[in-house]
Amino acid sequence: MIRLSYKPGLLTQEVNLTVEDDCITFEQGSEKQQLAYQDIVKIRYWAISAQQTRFTGLDLSGSGANEIRIRMNFAEPQVEESATFNVFQSILAELLEAILVNRPDLKVELGQKDWVNWTIFLMGVVGAGMCWSFRPWQKRILLDIDVVLLTFGRGPLAEKMKKQRKPKVETDG
Repeated sequence: MIRLSYKPGLLTQEVNLTVEDDCITFEQGSEKQQLAYQDIVKIRYWAISAQQTRFTGLDLSGSGANEIRIRMNFAEPQVEESATFNVFQSILAELLEAILVNRPDLKVELGQKDWVNWTIFLMGVVGAGMCWSFRPWQKRILLDIDVVLLTFGRGPLAEKMKKQRKPKVETDG
């Protein structure tokens, strides 16, 4: 069992996640949700920026209305340099690694939910610059979990790449 904690925003309560052999438990204040690996039907990783703030998250959807939403927001432009961002990425990586072990058949869907795409697309029609990136009819990108873990420098592919990066030693003569 692994216990993970983070504070998603300045005025929000701490989130506690427990990664167990058979499920993930999410707790924030009085809210508690549990999702068994066998019940996960969809994983979505998303990020969006608006007015100097980046919002990012991992949504785990189960059968029915059961869903765990792991979310965070960060002030831009130094998001990648933030210790909090690095902790959050580590938490996402831990969750994805546990899911990969238990459900290697699942893929990670990248991008916003359809209603978000439609909303931004319709707003973008007015100021046509953004709308193409959020067109609701675009084909969804699905990635293997280990590919997403690679972006965090974790997982089987990252380990394989580390082993392949052995420095070449040249000697004279």
